[in-house]
Amino acid sequence: MKPLLETLFSLLLTTRERGLAARQRAILAGASEEEWRRAVALLTPHKVFPLLSYQLRAFELFEQLPAAAREPLHAMHDDVRNRNALLMLTLARILRLLSSRGESVLLLKGILFADSFYPDFSTRPMGDIDLVAVRGRDEALFELLMEAGFRPSFHHPVQEHGITYMNREGVFVDAHRTLPLFVAEPWHRIRREVELTRVRGVPVFALEPNAMVAHLVTHMQSHAPGLGFVLLWIVDLALVLRKYAGELDLHRIRKLIGGEHGWALFLRLARLIQGAGEPIPKGLAKAARTVPALSLSTALRQRRIQPWGLPGALGWARLLAHQLGLHRAEDRPLPEPADLVLWPLDQLSERMAPPLARVANDLMRSAR
Repeated sequence: MKPLLETLFSLLLTTRERGLAARQRAILAGASEEEWRRAVALLTPHKVFPLLSYQLRAFELFEQLPAAAREPLHAMHDDVRNRNALLMLTLARILRLLSSRGESVLLLKGILFADSFYPDFSTRPMGDIDLVAVRGRDEALFELLMEAGFRPSFHHPVQEHGITYMNREGVFVDAHRTLPLFVAEPWHRIRREVELTRVRGVPVFALEPNAMVAHLVTHMQSHAPGLGFVLLWIVDLALVLRKYAGELDLHRIRKLIGGEHGWALFLRLARLIQGAGEPIPKGLAKAARTVPALSLSTALRQRRIQPWGLPGALGWARLLAHQLGLHRAEDRPLPEPADLVLWPLDQLSERMAPPLARVANDLMRSAR
């Protein structure tokens, strides 16, 4: 089972130029129907089915899969394609309205990645459109969204740093006044103007590469206690590192991330990405060798146990209530017996990483 999962994770990051190794092709071809069924179940919470479907087709492997694997991958890919088309059309209307008023906006995460980083816009699932107002122009953004037919969502509380809107078509927009991570940074130092692939001729901003990496890492870190690791977000990071490999400044990323735990997580994620066959910048690879690797098994395990609140007492109570049928929690992936034994090793590695990451800081300082 482990070789199949590792091969599928590598496939998510493989380019046509790199191709698949003969051993990886043999693992995919030799997997039984039960192994495929199990792999699909384990990967379901990680939102990677559309990209996996695309990659399997690109390498002419999709038709070799048993129906138990083909059908959910195909169905999810179609659903995401249709949903993303609606989100892209909505984004185009918003951006053109902004442009007509002499305004612009910064795009975050999903909508930007689907347009400009993933091999096809249908391969990156999105739940909403994330927008950040240009400094000092938040009220103008909010007014424009209201004019475009959006209203504050009653499903989401109004937050200090932003408002979630929804239109009649069920499209959500997270409109941020600012990003707390970068409040001390001058606006011109954290953003750059970009041109979208699917919405041309309108000015739009994205985070500059170092800020984008820092934002992705801190976003994962903030959600890890409740969700564990989501492979889709790790793929996001890998594609950003790939696209901007020659522009990244580790000192700048370290400063923007701030805390030692976030910096250590970044290095561990880099090791996981590199271990899947994705080249990373040499300086980052050298720094990442100072911390314990984050394994794919650990990432999958954390995604199964953290949503329950394990290993805390409340987590055990939730799991027991679920197993007894007292309170079903179908939205949470069930942990495996081995997960409940191996989690102390995960915690040990997590605690060891920050002090070890200081070695990476020393190496970077000495290299200057």
